[in-house]
Amino acid sequence: MPKQQEQIPHTFVYRGEADHSVALVACFNKFHPSKEDTLTRSEDGAFWILTKRLPPGRYEYKFLIDGERWVTDANAVESDADGVGGEHSVLTLGGENIEDSGGKLVVQHDRGIAYSQ
Repeated sequence: MPKQQEQIPHTFVYRGEADHSVALVACFNKFHPSKEDTLTRSEDGAFWILTKRLPPGRYEYKFLIDGERWVTDANAVESDADGVGGEHSVLTLGGENIEDSGGKLVVQHDRGIAYSQ
């Protein structure tokens, strides 16, 4: 029987204007919003939140606001070009956080090392 891959919980939070909905669109859902990837508005309306369990890896993502506006995560430590003149937010899970001599946060993972900006 194959070993089940470790799943790591991560909470995505969007703090910004949205009238009706905020969806997490990412490489793991082919950048198409789904019911499972819809954030829930907080009771006071101040933010939107979703906790997902994902296997270790590197994930590119954005928030889709009201089905129309694509927004990067202001809380993301890393970003990368999205191929159409903008950026994706990047999340790396399953790494070991360490600090380098320059004081920057460094994440080591199986695909190499990512430095925060």
